[in-house]
Amino acid sequence: MINSTSTSTQRPVLALSHQENIEHFDIEQLVSRLRHKLSGKKFVLVLDDIWDDNRSKWIELKDLIKVGAVESKILVTTRSNLIASMMGTVPMYTLKGLSLDNCLSLFVKWAFKEGEEVKYPHLSEIGKDIAKKCRGIPLAVKTLGSSLFSKFDLDKWKFVRDSQIWNLRQNKDDILPVLKLSYDQMPSYLRHCFAYFSLFPKDYLFTLGEICNLWDVFGLVQSPNGSQKLENIARDYIDELHSRSFLQDFEDFGQTCVFKVHDLVHDLAMYVAKDAFVVVNSYTQNIPEQARHLSIVENDSLGHALFSKSKSVRTILCPIQGVGVDSETLLDSWISRYKYLRYLDLSDSSFEELPNSISKLDLLRVLILSRNSKIRRLPHSICELQNLQELSVRGCMELEALPKGLGKLINLRQLFITTKQSVLSHDEFASMHHLQTLGFHYCDNLKFFFYAAQQLASLETLFVQSCGSLEVLPLYFS
Repeated sequence: MINSTSTSTQRPVLALSHQENIEHFDIEQLVSRLRHKLSGKKFVLVLDDIWDDNRSKWIELKDLIKVGAVESKILVTTRSNLIASMMGTVPMYTLKGLSLDNCLSLFVKWAFKEGEEVKYPHLSEIGKDIAKKCRGIPLAVKTLGSSLFSKFDLDKWKFVRDSQIWNLRQNKDDILPVLKLSYDQMPSYLRHCFAYFSLFPKDYLFTLGEICNLWDVFGLVQSPNGSQKLENIARDYIDELHSRSFLQDFEDFGQTCVFKVHDLVHDLAMYVAKDAFVVVNSYTQNIPEQARHLSIVENDSLGHALFSKSKSVRTILCPIQGVGVDSETLLDSWISRYKYLRYLDLSDSSFEELPNSISKLDLLRVLILSRNSKIRRLPHSICELQNLQELSVRGCMELEALPKGLGKLINLRQLFITTKQSVLSHDEFASMHHLQTLGFHYCDNLKFFFYAAQQLASLETLFVQSCGSLEVLPLYFS
């Protein structure tokens, strides 16, 4: 700041050559010199791309430069809404993305020589798709446009349009390194959490509870003093990611929220996730040995040979509605191979029976069987999963009954039920002392279920959805 000030009328470049030698100054001398140079002067101080959220440092800096004229101004740019709120004395100005027309105009400028685009209308049409993908981010437009400058091969343009951004040659000014820089500025706990976004498809609508459960299973959500609720800590993580502009379409409903991640942010998540996180689709030729988390996004991509090298998978997800597993043999092989599974989401699958071998997954914390259109029964061996914290059979419309002995799942915190039963015994719930969320969904025949408050002392949320035959709900809460 000292060297940026000058009483000279010289041009800035010349002024820089006359900077003071202040390397030998201690902190008091630096403070004294800066205050002397600013005293009574009108100045504009620009602090660009601020990441330090230490409020006390900001207050010290303001106190230091208050010696200037009252007309002086400070302009701060940051990618963090939190920092903008902390530093600002006027409402923050949020920069919006370029319009599609301006995106396309900028893209054309970087992809063609002036006027050259009219010679290649077929490339210009692809350029529109590329510009749209950039979602108004000027740096992304520049990066993609520059990569195609003076290249008129149609396949190359299609490759850029259809490829992930990190497949392009990366220079220091490209968008991915810039996003990676933002990622590197995160605290370590956020960086660990961020990679899990790569398991979900682009434009996926996340809920707080869903991502909180996934993080929690792997110990990523931790209370500093042991007293805070994990979902509150996870919400703090989400709010911090939102303040860093990594999330979009954010809707806050108080206790919960929904959001998406930008396409380019999703690309970054896949980039930092590396081989530990694998999205299984028709292009996947094998699952690497180091894979820990799998996401199944295409029904036709599941061959036994695909999984032959991997043995230490901890997560299997089916995040896309309508995409699941229909092979009981494949499922049985997963259970035999992946003994360390902690999170198994088989939503939208269509197998008729869950293998008895499910009981071998001693470390399993989450088992989601939602919207299975064929499953009729659950094996009694499922009740041996003593570490299970969440079980969901929500939307399993053909499920005839819950297995006997469900009460053995004493560590359950969330339970979501769809069943053809007409009565549920309170004995099955009596030992679930940690149950916080209980849901009954589409239980068309359910007429009666009973439990007392003292049996479910930890219960916080009860869902009763589309249970048209329910005659009585005798809940006794103090």
